[in-house]
Amino acid sequence: MNRCLILLSTQLLFGLTGNGLPISEKLITENCVCYDMTYGKELTPFLQKAKALKAKKVIDGLGMLVGQAAESFYIWRGIRPSVDSVILKLKSSFS
Repeated sequence: MNRCLILLSTQLLFGLTGNGLPISEKLITENCVCYDMTYGKELTPFLQKAKALKAKKVIDGLGMLVGQAAESFYIWRGIRPSVDSVILKLKSSFS
């Protein structure tokens, strides 16, 4: 089985406008997990394209942001917050 992980930061490579995919569409297959460090109300153009090309999974950067914040909170306070509940709350606030 071929495996594939494509990681990029939309803002650095081609902005949020979707003006040109920075990689060949042929690289995105049903075995690919596509991760974009950018997050927001909608999927980035890269993740939208990956989803349309039937990538195995598309993931935005919100989990990384919350995970890093939770780890910092743990280091400073000794309490590890629930990451999943924070992500759900943040996602609901986007709509």
